[in-house]
Amino acid sequence: MKFPSIFNKIKPQSIQQHPEKKQLNWMLELNKWKEERILTGEIHRPECRNEAAKRINCAFLSKQNDIDLSGLNLTTQPPGLQNFTSINLDNNQLTHFDATNYDRLVKLSLNSNALESINFPQGRNVSITHISMNNNCLRNIDIDRLSSITYFSAAHNKLEFVQLESCEWLQYLNLSHNQLTDIVTGNKEELLLLDLSHNKLTSLHNALFPNLNTLLINNNLLSEIKMFYSNFCKVQTLNAANNQLKKINLHFLTYLSSIKSLRLDNNKIT
Repeated sequence: MKFPSIFNKIKPQSIQQHPEKKQLNWMLELNKWKEERILTGEIHRPECRNEAAKRINCAFLSKQNDIDLSGLNLTTQPPGLQNFTSINLDNNQLTHFDATNYDRLVKLSLNSNALESINFPQGRNVSITHISMNNNCLRNIDIDRLSSITYFSAAHNKLEFVQLESCEWLQYLNLSHNQLTDIVTGNKEELLLLDLSHNKLTSLHNALFPNLNTLLINNNLLSEIKMFYSNFCKVQTLNAANNQLKKINLHFLTYLSSIKSLRLDNNKIT
């Protein structure tokens, strides 16, 4: 199963229209932000902030739900993004992102920045479902409170531990190419794809994934696959190559009735 783009529809989401704004203080903040270039990486490229401010204003005034600020080499977060349900900030130079008060946010893409920290939306009415933060410098993330999340991708970071027991609607999880030594997922009835490849995992916590289609755990330090065998009934792709596996239980193989691609090469199986 191919890992889908964050902006592909997985499940239809209801997008609200812009509420009437009585106060537009964020516009003043945006104009101020546009002029602040001293001591920033954009000092020689004022057109970057000008372009970002222009896009934000135009999108808001035309009542668009999405904003695309990708590839502008921004080093700081622009004001006004709380007005949108879908935000694309790929290919910038952001080191921190604060979405604490973005209660309308549904999709967030921050691929290929320099992120070291991020604050996600909080509260009971959080509706965010899609997050993509590949190719950054994150060591810690806290998404366990994002109960509505269905798509989460944070490949190519520096994560060592992730906990997401409360993310019960998760369908796609990509944490490949990190430094994970442990991950606590909890049971995930909706999970279709789990990519934990290229990490430092020595074991996996037992959890139920009854609808799992793709499991990628290659290039870790696993000595055995300790997962409920029933998890593999619908698995079509299983890659456990390049680990420390010493044996495979024959009983486990009987559960791979749907398997189409199986890789166990470069282990210590005798």
